[in-house]
Amino acid sequence: MTTEKPSPVDLNDKITRKDYFLVILWALGILLLYMIGSFIGAGILKGYKVDTEKTRQAWIESATMNLEEKVAESKVIPSKEPVEVAVGIRINRIGTFSLRESTWTADFDIWFRWTGNEVKPGENFQVVNGEIDHLEREEVLTKGNMRYERYNVRASLAINLDSSRFPFSDNGLTIQVEDGADGAENLRYVPDEKDSGISSLGIPSSLKITKTLTAVKLHGYKSRRGDPQIPEGRSEVHSRFVLALILAPPGAGLFIKLFQALFASIAIAFVAFFIKPI
Repeated sequence: MTTEKPSPVDLNDKITRKDYFLVILWALGILLLYMIGSFIGAGILKGYKVDTEKTRQAWIESATMNLEEKVAESKVIPSKEPVEVAVGIRINRIGTFSLRESTWTADFDIWFRWTGNEVKPGENFQVVNGEIDHLEREEVLTKGNMRYERYNVRASLAINLDSSRFPFSDNGLTIQVEDGADGAENLRYVPDEKDSGISSLGIPSSLKITKTLTAVKLHGYKSRRGDPQIPEGRSEVHSRFVLALILAPPGAGLFIKLFQALFASIAIAFVAFFIKPI
């Protein structure tokens, strides 16, 4: 029985100068493709920033809209001015923050200050962009005709995340509060901007908050929701208080972390350019 010996390697088989030129040209073409993609991507990210500023400005302007413009769509034109209720929120601590689940939790104090007995904002408020997990009244104060109530709340809240722009555009965390009983024709929120905000001790190290905004806007449900008191063709409108925390975008660091396996595989593929095919 005989075994065939492997043929010796032809040591004269070398890569020619033309082959080197083709490999270099191919590598330069790929690098040029990446440079063009980076240039286009930078332009898109710049557009994201401009759009974000426009959206934020539009949100602020809509929060200061004229009350009567929306109340006219509600039950009736009020015969008297609605009760103004000063509202403020102070966040004590941000708990869990999950981008995967698009949720976050917050422990915060909310207070109401108003005059008269016509409304009960402390008993009827609701968090419209989340669920209240714990509610406790901490303080009640009556001084003449002035009333003040403060509550401690723990709530699970939704994150409005634009996945097409993440992680290069800033996003906001909001707490949106609305009176569930009285419409805008009876009760109007007024933001207590001075005392609202977030405690510096309650911000997780993973989050960077660049700005805090407070505003009151009017929300119309475009439906009577079955209320026989509302005439046909009109909708229910409520005053809504919003506390918004603007987060700095995670940026390229998180982007690389999310796609590090892809980047590593591309880097390994480029190693092939430095290996002789023989």
